[in-house]
Amino acid sequence: MTLNRQKHVRYWRMCANILPDAYQSSDASRMFLGFFIVAALDLLDVFDNPQLEKPVIAVQERKDWIDWIYSCQVPDGQGFRGFTGTDLRDRRSSHNKQWDPGNLPNTFFALAALLTLNDDLSRVQRKELLSWLPRLQRPDGSFGEILGPDDEIEGGRDLRYCCCAAGIAYILQDPATEPYQSPFDENRLIDYILSCQTYAGGFAESPLREPHSGLSYCAIATLQLLTRLDGTSSRRARETLDNQESCMRWLLERQTTVLYEERPESDEADSDDEEPANNDGSSTVNSFADSPMYYTPPLLTVGFNGRDNKIADTCYCFWNSGALAILGSLHLADLQAVRRYLLDKVQHIIGGFAKGPESPPGHSIRLSGY
Repeated sequence: MTLNRQKHVRYWRMCANILPDAYQSSDASRMFLGFFIVAALDLLDVFDNPQLEKPVIAVQERKDWIDWIYSCQVPDGQGFRGFTGTDLRDRRSSHNKQWDPGNLPNTFFALAALLTLNDDLSRVQRKELLSWLPRLQRPDGSFGEILGPDDEIEGGRDLRYCCCAAGIAYILQDPATEPYQSPFDENRLIDYILSCQTYAGGFAESPLREPHSGLSYCAIATLQLLTRLDGTSSRRARETLDNQESCMRWLLERQTTVLYEERPESDEADSDDEEPANNDGSSTVNSFADSPMYYTPPLLTVGFNGRDNKIADTCYCFWNSGALAILGSLHLADLQAVRRYLLDKVQHIIGGFAKGPESPPGHSIRLSGY
């Protein structure tokens, strides 16, 4: 099979207008959903493509998307909110602004979406945002999600927030500033990342937890972003990346041919007396003369899982292959077998990619894996 580009474009164009009701519970994370829709359309090359007879996204519609993203920038410049539902407008005050805080991952998604839409970021309050970012870093080097009452750092302590923080700093860095000054403590961040690496090689949500492919990607991607910031810790981040053989091995071990959940056996045992059905009435055992002279094994179909002893899940084709690509080891994976999994097993008939075979289509990050 091949990538059915036309169906994917139509699917993601539909998602840009309306999503199924199952996504209602994610309304507060609309920025997150919007980023993946924009990213999918960008991967499908619908923006600024001169070969298209009719633009998929009109110029005015793109401007409207950009304006909506900026409407989610909190007034004091301390990040972006996930949607406009918490916007207090003229009722916002120092007493209630805690109910409408900037959110670290949504800030990263907002900036990434703006760049994808070819915005110049001129309306981003860079100075205020870069002063807000280090206030989300904890003493152990990790990052939280939001600032709560009395500027208390709230949210988890996992590597996803670390990756978002490094991504924001990378996007907003000023090339004219020499030497580059990081807005946060990079050495403490690297220490925290290293503390999350497990004995198996992969990285966990936090120290002493189970390794996970998505979090391993976040760890590797964060180190890669730090090496591009030209700060004092860049050499250390580079050396850390160069010494990730155990992580590379663990990522490659995530390849699996187990694509389906095991189904429970029927309570009714098959009768030993039953003959197997045979439509043409011929013997079920082929004669030697009818047998092929040599055996041709079927083409291997391989997916990736996110943790040990799990079945394949489409999104991990990206998280694992993305991390391997950063480490310069993507060629060690069976890429053709992975493509067969994506195109033959989880490419959906209406467009988009499913979490697994026989599932509804999901997020566009899976298209990146292809």
